Amino acid sequence: MYEIGSQVMYASNGVCNITDIREEDFSGEKRLYYVLKPVGSASHVFVPTDSEQLVSRMRPLLPPEEIRSLIRSLPGTKPVWIADNHARSNHFQKILSDSRTGDLLQLTRNIYLHKQELANRGKKNLMADENVLKKAERILFGEIAAAMCIAPDEVLPFIENQLALAK
Repeated sequence: MYEIGSQVMYASNGVCNITDIREEDFSGEKRLYYVLKPVGSASHVFVPTDSEQLVSRMRPLLPPEEIRSLIRSLPGTKPVWIADNHARSNHFQKILSDSRTGDLLQLTRNIYLHKQELANRGKKNLMADENVLKKAERILFGEIAAAMCIAPDEVLPFIENQLALAK
């Protein structure tokens, strides 16, 4: 069970603070809920503590050393691009929904590399891919910023530094 004051990742909401654990009656019966406040948002998310499916979408932030390790392992992996727009979109949505840090790192890297390849040919990335990139960066950069205790605008230089150390 998570505690009030903890920070967690919650699905595609990204980093959330657990602000309360309380009973609420949303559907005619009282249930105990985690009250999550996504960082940078005024909204709240209510997760029933007895819903294994929804609680399984919550996870602690990765420790700093694991984040460094994931970033440094990127150069050793082969970028993969799914040419079929529909299949790629489905794949991207699954990654965004699961919000696993390593997958988000791979996703953002693959889109950056594809974008660079297109730019070299005088073309632009599809708007759908750009939107996925923005969502992935929001989730990923939020976790890295929180875990590393750095400002969100320091995340990209942090990643670049970790990649340089990996070479």
